[in-house]
Amino acid sequence: MEPTRCCIACRRRNNKEKLIRIVADEDMSAVYDSKQKINSRAMYICRNIECLRSLKKCINKNKFKSKVCVNKESFVRLIDKLEIEVGE
Repeated sequence: MEPTRCCIACRRRNNKEKLIRIVADEDMSAVYDSKQKINSRAMYICRNIECLRSLKKCINKNKFKSKVCVNKESFVRLIDKLEIEVGE
């Protein structure tokens, strides 16, 4: 059985490899863990533009809470980069 994770934006469960994995580095900056190998607590989000935009909106309204402590500005910058990567 393949491991599943929950998207932090839409709360749908999906296969771990199909989701984007975000972790915090030593400086509390958000990092995209493309190889899913960084040993740290992580957040997962769907690879679609709707979830990324929804998450960014929650962050900007200070309504996003997570067990992973991440710098807000670095998180928004990372989401902007992921939006470009995922495309429309």
